[in-house]
Amino acid sequence: MTPAGYRIRRGALADSEAIAQVHVQAWNESYRGILADSILDQYQLPQRLVSRRRVMEAQQSQCFVAEHGNAGIIGFADCGAAREPIRGCAGEVWAVYIVKAHQKVGLGRALMAECAEALAAQGMASLMVWVVEGNTAARAFYERLGGELAESGRDSHGNQSVRKFAYCWPDLSTLRAR
Repeated sequence: MTPAGYRIRRGALADSEAIAQVHVQAWNESYRGILADSILDQYQLPQRLVSRRRVMEAQQSQCFVAEHGNAGIIGFADCGAAREPIRGCAGEVWAVYIVKAHQKVGLGRALMAECAEALAAQGMASLMVWVVEGNTAARAFYERLGGELAESGRDSHGNQSVRKFAYCWPDLSTLRAR
């Protein structure tokens, strides 16, 4: 259920710049203190925009954007087939980012439900998501949504290695019903 005053819709190539801006802002808001400042300082709009356009043009994932009145796009989610399936989870939410000013109103839950619906429409019955260890707010969010801690691994950002965790939903219907 989308919170009042917000709208969720499929993202389009024309949204690439707004999505890239949200991505940069949300990364800085979410990972400051978790990733080195030098890494976050290099995470800039021009590179994100190139990457976002490539993702949108390739259509390998499905993108959903969250909008709020005159603020425009303030969040997004990408999902598709799992890049490295964990515990048989066929689908993966590759990204969910919402700028801090619009968090904690139900948009994350609504974006996850949209991803679950999209993956189910592709015949997938389960999904997973990776989250960085120090991102306690995201970990708590996925746990509240019923995600099961399934595996841990390492990820590299620049010259920094961080621990990450995979959360799985073996049954998409639990997310679609939320």
